[in-house]
Amino acid sequence: MDQLVMPDVVGDPGQKSGSRVKTLALVGGLVAIVGGTAVVGGGWLAFSKLNGGGPQPESILPADTIAFAKVDMNPSGAQKLAAVRFAMRFPDAKGKVTETSDLRKLAFEKMQEDGGFKGLRYDSDVAPWIGDRFGVGLLPGATAKDKPIAVMVLAVTDEDKAKAALPQLKGKSKTTCGVRDHFAVCSEDQTTVTLLTEADQGTSLADAPGFSADMQALGEDGVAAAWVDLKRVGDMADSARLASGFATGLLGTAPASDAPRGGRLAVALRFAGPSLELAGRVTDMPLAWPKKHGGGTGVTDLPGGTLAAFGLDGAGDQVASSLTSSKELTRQMKQAGSELGLKLPDDLKAALGDHATVAYGGMDGDTVKVAVRTGGDPAAVSRVVAALRKSGMEEPGLRQSTAGGDPVVATTDGYARELASGGGLGDQRSFRDAVPGAKDARAVAWFDIAGLLKAHQKEMGAETRKNLEPFSALGFSTRGEGKTAEFTLRLTTR
Repeated sequence: MDQLVMPDVVGDPGQKSGSRVKTLALVGGLVAIVGGTAVVGGGWLAFSKLNGGGPQPESILPADTIAFAKVDMNPSGAQKLAAVRFAMRFPDAKGKVTETSDLRKLAFEKMQEDGGFKGLRYDSDVAPWIGDRFGVGLLPGATAKDKPIAVMVLAVTDEDKAKAALPQLKGKSKTTCGVRDHFAVCSEDQTTVTLLTEADQGTSLADAPGFSADMQALGEDGVAAAWVDLKRVGDMADSARLASGFATGLLGTAPASDAPRGGRLAVALRFAGPSLELAGRVTDMPLAWPKKHGGGTGVTDLPGGTLAAFGLDGAGDQVASSLTSSKELTRQMKQAGSELGLKLPDDLKAALGDHATVAYGGMDGDTVKVAVRTGGDPAAVSRVVAALRKSGMEEPGLRQSTAGGDPVVATTDGYARELASGGGLGDQRSFRDAVPGAKDARAVAWFDIAGLLKAHQKEMGAETRKNLEPFSALGFSTRGEGKTAEFTLRLTTR
């Protein structure tokens, strides 16, 4: 069985990757056993029981926990029923999961097929003590210079049996486990395990003001939830070095060292009828939203055949605010503008105007149909396009046109005319189901999975087509005022 490795979150990005990770084998095994949903051949396995309530993992972790995530096999009955119905839409799930299936047993047996947990039997070695909830937390070190500590919290139904079984599951890993208040607490830091299982913690994460307020505002936890204190994570110098290392590898440049950081993030994975939804909320953001223009993102006005799109309300203000949020970003932006022959962010802000929409309409022969429509100044749009062409960053085949008075840049004249001919996307049921409240959103993203599958099925492998077949669309929208943002990512089925 492949072991799950947890990154050493304070490792030096300059070191080799092998020296920056620590193996926490116990986490790998138990995540798969207690996961509220698990992917099996492209299908989602659902839950087994129909009761709810009981203690939560956050009640065991200390109030100063920096980040936390949990999976719940025992959410509300409505969530469980929706999960079963969602799972049954997938061909590979049929015959493997029913309303009475024990997901924990299915996952355990699957891992044994892959070579894990040899010599153990689920019914006698695991089922007698394993509970319904699993959580992981990131705790601060003893001092500001110490590495943060990863801790796993696993619900148990029989503490004595859990104490006897946990050493068998962890194998040869360096993980230490203890049991308290019907939860197993495991970490590679033995002192932390001792403190959490033997000492009085006073206030737990569940009672911490920021955490409790954020989760209450978010609503139902659903099948899984997570919470992160973004300000404290950002303030960790070593975590910032790690983020810098990732960004440098992905983008070729490190993020601005003085970029604003802050806020708290709370997310929940839950079912909304036949759809799987990730709902999130960011509180106390470091930057406030610019004034809302009210023009919308423009996505709902796109042609009905649009296969993918992204739109931003108040695009000019939002982009300019981000690009000038730190002295380092401002310097980088001005340098880029000098190389392109543009005055940034002024030219970009003027080109985007009060909304910007990017649309993909499929293929026109060998040409990709892509268009950008903005609420900006046509002259500014022309300056940006000319600068990109001159720099070699864009092909000269782009067409400039207008749609409803808005400037449009498209890869074909035909697609530019499609955008000008009118909307229809916002009226489609598949769009409304995937992007509820799109007209009032600050940002919208849309992917017509069924349409993309039909348009590009010849380019996909059989397994990919099979895995995508049950889905209808994927939609994202975000809303907010001041320093608070709410977002929804929804995956709908046919």
